[in-house]
Amino acid sequence: MITPPSGTVTFLFTEIEDSAKLSQDNPDIIQIQLINCFEIIQKAVKANDGFLFKKSGEEACCCAFEKASDAVKAAVSAQLYFRSEKNNTANIKVRMGIHTGVAEWEGKDYNGYLTLATVQRIMSSAYGEQILISASSVSKAAEQNPDIAEFRDLGMRKMKDIKNPVKLFQIVSKGLRQDFPPIKTIDERLNNLPVQVSSFIGREKELTEIKKLLTKSKLLTLTGPGGTGKTRLSIQTGYEVADEFENGVFIAELASVNDPPQILNVIADALNLKASGGADIASVITDFLKEKQLLLILDNCEHLVSECAKISNTLLHSCQDLKIIVSSRELLKITGETSFHVPALTLPEKRDRNNADTLSQYEAVRLFIDRAVSVNPDFSVTNENAPALAELCHQIDGLPLAIELAAARIKFLNVEKILENISNRFKLLTGGSRTALPRQKTLRAMIDWSYDLLQEKEKLLFTRLSVFSGGWSLEAAEEICSGEGIEDFEVLDLMSNLFDKSLLTSKETDGVKRFNMLESIRQYSLEKLDPSSAIYEKHFNYFFRLSCKFEGDAEYGLKEKWKKEMDTDEDNIRSALKRGLENSQTHSAKFAINVSEYYEIKGYYSESYSILKNLIEIDPEMEGDHRAKAFLNLGFLASQHDENEAAEKYVRKGLDYFIATGNRVKTADAYSVLGIVCFIEGNITEAIRLTRKSLNMLEGLDEKLLEANVKSNLAAFTTGDKETAETIKLLDEALGIYKTLGQTDMAAKILISKGGKYYQDGDYVNAEICFNEGLSELKIINDQYTIATTLYNLGNLNFVLNKYSEAEKYYQESMIKSREFGFTSTYDRTYIKLGEIALINTETHKAKEIFVKCLKSFNKNSEKLKLILSIYGLGNYYFLESNYELSAKLFLIAEKINNEVKFKLSKWRIEENDRIITALKKEISGKRFDILNDEIRDLNLDDAKEVALNLIQQ
Repeated sequence: MITPPSGTVTFLFTEIEDSAKLSQDNPDIIQIQLINCFEIIQKAVKANDGFLFKKSGEEACCCAFEKASDAVKAAVSAQLYFRSEKNNTANIKVRMGIHTGVAEWEGKDYNGYLTLATVQRIMSSAYGEQILISASSVSKAAEQNPDIAEFRDLGMRKMKDIKNPVKLFQIVSKGLRQDFPPIKTIDERLNNLPVQVSSFIGREKELTEIKKLLTKSKLLTLTGPGGTGKTRLSIQTGYEVADEFENGVFIAELASVNDPPQILNVIADALNLKASGGADIASVITDFLKEKQLLLILDNCEHLVSECAKISNTLLHSCQDLKIIVSSRELLKITGETSFHVPALTLPEKRDRNNADTLSQYEAVRLFIDRAVSVNPDFSVTNENAPALAELCHQIDGLPLAIELAAARIKFLNVEKILENISNRFKLLTGGSRTALPRQKTLRAMIDWSYDLLQEKEKLLFTRLSVFSGGWSLEAAEEICSGEGIEDFEVLDLMSNLFDKSLLTSKETDGVKRFNMLESIRQYSLEKLDPSSAIYEKHFNYFFRLSCKFEGDAEYGLKEKWKKEMDTDEDNIRSALKRGLENSQTHSAKFAINVSEYYEIKGYYSESYSILKNLIEIDPEMEGDHRAKAFLNLGFLASQHDENEAAEKYVRKGLDYFIATGNRVKTADAYSVLGIVCFIEGNITEAIRLTRKSLNMLEGLDEKLLEANVKSNLAAFTTGDKETAETIKLLDEALGIYKTLGQTDMAAKILISKGGKYYQDGDYVNAEICFNEGLSELKIINDQYTIATTLYNLGNLNFVLNKYSEAEKYYQESMIKSREFGFTSTYDRTYIKLGEIALINTETHKAKEIFVKCLKSFNKNSEKLKLILSIYGLGNYYFLESNYELSAKLFLIAEKINNEVKFKLSKWRIEENDRIITALKKEISGKRFDILNDEIRDLNLDDAKEVALNLIQQ
């Protein structure tokens, strides 16, 4: 039992806020909730060596601690528990006070009136969820545990019946609520800040920065487009700094003021001032503020910028201790002004968009959830709706107003349906608060307000800039948006004006400044751009020329420079190409081929494939060379998507054209691509024949890059230990050519291929050297496909070395990339390897689930290796389950398929198969084994999947 401390004691007093009202509002559950509340406090006190010596029902507790740090820990842990308590349906909030002083334990209670009275008054000054602590406790707690918490200084405060002021602090700790009105001491700071009926979400970083800037500046202007929450942030700042201003914090709301002379009257009303006897209202305000330590907030000033600038300048020069916060879409531009751009709420990273738990850490999502639950208490974020919610928040730019309007729709629509309708955002995002100003009720009205304040040339450029997707450079804006009313030299100044009025954003990367619009603002502007405007054609031509800068045999440095330029304007390139194809614009076919090759270089095969298929469908009559080139590329890409039948059809169309036109180089290229398709189909012999034919056709031609490509393919296709020397020779020759041509990216791929050959032959040391060296280069190049396959290879390498946890990490990384970029074959192979690891870790049911899923998803277009490895995996599973006959049948089926398609299995796979088949022959008689083999003797490739599935379902 804890001995009650005596002498210098730290006390923690707690009390439920508005307990009487809670009892009336929740008569059926309040008693249980109160008991639960008491038990939480009791548990926290006991866990931190405290002594609970008195309670008033379940509503208030008095606790004593020998160490101040223990009192702080108990208070923080209890508040954190209350905030996480899901069953707190009565919304109980507990206020807490901590103070250290002299008191003696007298058996039933403490004697020490001043100490006990002080802690009681400290607690009473707090709000529910707030912990106030005196300076005496802070000094001891910090001494005992320097990292225990942060303490926000609230200054010297007078409290009822306590003669001397007490310096108070608020405890600040991760997970605790931090935003509270001014504390309720008898010297409470005056204010007219509106009471907020909804919770304040996020903005911790912004609040910290704003408060820091306010200590250094007398005039701080919060800027940003409409709907970013400037007003709410200003009010929250006012609440949090109120204790630092002896004469209070006051807000003058100017949104509804249309007549500049009325500004002073609104400020006077906010300060509760009247001009009597004909006195000048400006003088009355100035005289009142001269000796005051006060914070004045001027809210929504963008339509009154000039007059607000004059008034602020006059007041700040006349009033030494006055500070002003301005919220506006535009700066005042006066001496001494400090600006703070209010950003959108934080948005989910791509990696977190599918996970409900990680998604909720982002401010935009947290705000949506909070507002959605208020209209539909059953709403929750799940792994199923998480991707849609993440995308919705991105689509509406993380703007608080837009998020609140969208969340209100949860009453009747699910998240997916809201996202589906977001393309019509200006009709969807309506219905704001009835008490809000008209411009705050809909997304359109919010942007209308800014647009109507623009000059005519600003409106014209604002509209034209909507043609850009994902941003633009000054050079692009000057070329595309000038003409017909705007000279190119005017573009910079006009953009500067739009930026100052919070309609544009800017960002500098690698010394280059780019501009952009929030998507909601861009969509608004786009509605005003005539669909037949010449701006669209200028946009197409500008980005078509960019796509033409690269030639396939350029050295890596030039290729990389081009790729970076394309990366920067990827969204513009997409939109320009899409419109060009839809309108059959001149050069669309060439543009599409250029862009598809750009995506292929990046390893974005799905994007490249989609573009070319779209091109063939939209423009079937395109010029012959372009069409044939598109077919070759389509063939290769189809093979990477397990569409082998289509792949061969595409390549042969291109091949026939180049043979007919006598183009020897392109014919050689076509044979090489056809070899790749045959290899993926499992026809290794034909793949080698076609690739050798391609290589022979290149003899005597100065086509070094194509020669290197063909040699590296041939190296990949050669099989058997006897051909190791030839394979390495081919790879080294290709590597030498790539290095000579400055093709760093291709050289990296050759290193991976060499690593693959060493791995196949069991030379794991050299394999790992090649893989790691190649991967380092690939990450710089950002070749997603080869990175994914290399991660898979490193997984295999660690797997055969029995480093299963390391192997699993590589496989998981490979799967993430393969899923993201559509690398189906690599994804399937990697998934099957995770099944094999599950078997090794005795997670047999998980393993079976993986193998069955892969087997069921196999189709005629899939890579045959997927079928083979799935069946081998199931054979392993049934072997471990001691179902030897079924295991044997599955192994025999897999062996038969592989004998037909002739895939070169890894050394580990071959040895593992031999080990299990040898063990099976010991469990099954030789005669019975022969019978099982006879049963699948006539099995063909097309039937293998169904036969295997029927066997495991019997």
